[in-house]
Amino acid sequence: MNKNLKFILVLFLLLTLLLAACQSETTEAPEETEAAEAAMATVPAATATPEGESAEDPAVVLGEPDGYDPFDNANNWTLFDNDCFSSNIVDGKFVMTAKGLAGIVCWEVSWPEIQNFYYEIEVYMPETCQPDDRFGLFFRAPDTTRGYLYGLTCDGRYTMTDWDGSTTNVIVEPATSEYINTGPDAINRIGVAAYGSTYLLYANGKLLTEAQDSTFIQQGLLGLFVRASTTEPFTVVYDNLKVWLLTDQYYPPDTTAPPPTQPLPPPPEGSATVTTVTYVNVRSGPGLDYEIYFVAPPGAVGQAIGISSDGAWYAVALPTTVSANGTGWLSASYVIPANTQGLPVIEAPSMPPTVEPPPPDANTPTVTNFEPLNVRSGPSTAYPSYGVAPIGSSAPVIGISQDGQWYVVTISTQYSPDGT
Repeated sequence: MNKNLKFILVLFLLLTLLLAACQSETTEAPEETEAAEAAMATVPAATATPEGESAEDPAVVLGEPDGYDPFDNANNWTLFDNDCFSSNIVDGKFVMTAKGLAGIVCWEVSWPEIQNFYYEIEVYMPETCQPDDRFGLFFRAPDTTRGYLYGLTCDGRYTMTDWDGSTTNVIVEPATSEYINTGPDAINRIGVAAYGSTYLLYANGKLLTEAQDSTFIQQGLLGLFVRASTTEPFTVVYDNLKVWLLTDQYYPPDTTAPPPTQPLPPPPEGSATVTTVTYVNVRSGPGLDYEIYFVAPPGAVGQAIGISSDGAWYAVALPTTVSANGTGWLSASYVIPANTQGLPVIEAPSMPPTVEPPPPDANTPTVTNFEPLNVRSGPSTAYPSYGVAPIGSSAPVIGISQDGQWYVVTISTQYSPDGT
């Protein structure tokens, strides 16, 4: 993680803006929305990883979190008491009480807006609750009225849904797991890794399941939620909120097959080098909005030929068959540099023009991209690019290439003469 991103995340956690919302898991309108600004506070250093975690545990794989709140005080939170729920800080823990509005989901969301991350928290199972009462993580919220929910029920099942502003969509059906601790006051550490349209649900450091969904793939807000299934209230306790940013590595390395990979060209002897420590995107420029050329595997060694002006990206030598200017860029967070003192600063290349596909009609086949993608005049990288479709663009699909690797989509004739 580069220092600038880490500083920004911590700063945003310090200057928390908490919003509360209530949504029915039917087609009803929101019950209530409130907003308030929290005061500035000091976030203590992260605690050590608890004993018993394994190497597959994201908290172990990712190391020190980029954001951490142990709930030692209420300075980072705005506390609420409305018709749906109340929240408070008690004895160093965040306490939420669902007041018994049956079927209504209530959440609090907080800055910052982040896109790819691992987000976890410790949750104490309620002392008294109904089997279908639910609580957990709210995330990738594009605003205060929509987002994903991953949580547990009082009888120990896990599930993932989204609220799109009018209806609840089930992404992961309720299921049981041997890794979930049940019973009053049992503690579970639940977490979600979000990378592109992939979501991995964890409990106590163990992977429960993987899900795919592209409803909300851009950066969004994080929060916590409660949902009473009946008119009976219940109280849930949270502790040790942690967030890791996944800026430009492919995650996770051991649970999902990475995208197609290829090695970096061998560096000349004695040259400056960078060595990848995980699967890393090799991009056309020093930023997440640039095209991905390919994914370099762990241990790939390339010749470093420059560095970005902010020091967050290394430029490496590539064949001109891959990059027209013979240059690719890797995030400095995921490489080990060697002999890189004195590398020249290379200015970022100009961003290609943006191609905005027209909004698809209802029930029209569509594709949605979770990385910036070139929109080309034909089905291979040899065809000229009209420009780049931003993250989260949805385009109407009218055909597919013979090999099944490219979709034909509708775009404006201002970009393409034939509108495809």
